Amino acid sequence: MLGTFSLMDFSVFSDLDYKLLHLLADGRFHSGRSLGESFGISRAAIWQHIHTLQAMGFAVNAVPGRGYRLSSPLDLLSHNELLGQIGSVAGGLLGQLEIIPVISSTNTYLREHPPADSLVKVCLAEYQSGGRGRAGRSWVSPFASNLYLSLAWRFEHGTARLGGLSLAVSVAVVRAITELGVTEVGIKWPNDIYVAGKKLAGILIEASGEVEGPCELVIGLGINVKMPDESSALIDQPWTDITRCGIRVGRNVIAARLLEHLLIMTRDFTEFGFGYYRDEWQRHDLSLNQPVTLREFGRTIEGLARGIDQQGQLLLEHGGTINAYPSGDVSLRLTQG
Repeated sequence: MLGTFSLMDFSVFSDLDYKLLHLLADGRFHSGRSLGESFGISRAAIWQHIHTLQAMGFAVNAVPGRGYRLSSPLDLLSHNELLGQIGSVAGGLLGQLEIIPVISSTNTYLREHPPADSLVKVCLAEYQSGGRGRAGRSWVSPFASNLYLSLAWRFEHGTARLGGLSLAVSVAVVRAITELGVTEVGIKWPNDIYVAGKKLAGILIEASGEVEGPCELVIGLGINVKMPDESSALIDQPWTDITRCGIRVGRNVIAARLLEHLLIMTRDFTEFGFGYYRDEWQRHDLSLNQPVTLREFGRTIEGLARGIDQQGQLLLEHGGTINAYPSGDVSLRLTQG
């Protein structure tokens, strides 16, 4: 329904354009008159916005006497629908939820607009122009196809007690997608989510603050939901998405399940630390007892992965000795289903 998303220009995308997409999202015909009445503008002005959407790559059909419609329905995010599916416990931990149609990066936005209190602030976007993964890699972010969300969270116990946080986040994500019905889920250390040997989601955590005092955290998550086929040329590794896993639910349902588990994770990690999640993480460990290559600070280490320690560090056996590594990129041969 979209053109080649990598070539779409969102520099002129306005709030009214987004609201217009919401009205057209059902894939049905809407007359220019009814659309104009919805926004208090003329039919000619509606046509100008339709033309803008078409120029950006949205497949909007215009049929005389019937009006305008998208060539296929569009699954857009909704505050009300999303919040209505989050339970009261998780909802009590949420201070603010923002849905921004077009953004450079949800992580960057929350770093620049932190929460005003101790509650968690969440930002979701329909499209990211500068989405990032770990180690500065770009994250392919087509419009209204996947989920791009970040949580800003004030952690009172200092960066010294953040060991294993990224692994705890990955457990929360696994819980959510398993609840949706996804199977064959595994985690590649420290926090990449795989299904049947193909990457489904990535996590990026950024922290600032004191070693022993309060610190500000931004947890970013990108998860593939219904990736356009043309994205294959832009991704340099095997990937999958929720739809290809056989799950047919809307993005708001998926986002709600993810936020439910992530919000509760902020509470439980604060109280119990990573030890609360370690056994569960290890049950999904893709590299356990497998030969791996670890790249850390410009050096390469090969060995056998022997699980993780109490801080979530990778245990790597090399030359008969097991050492713990707090960071790095792991490469291993994953069997694809």
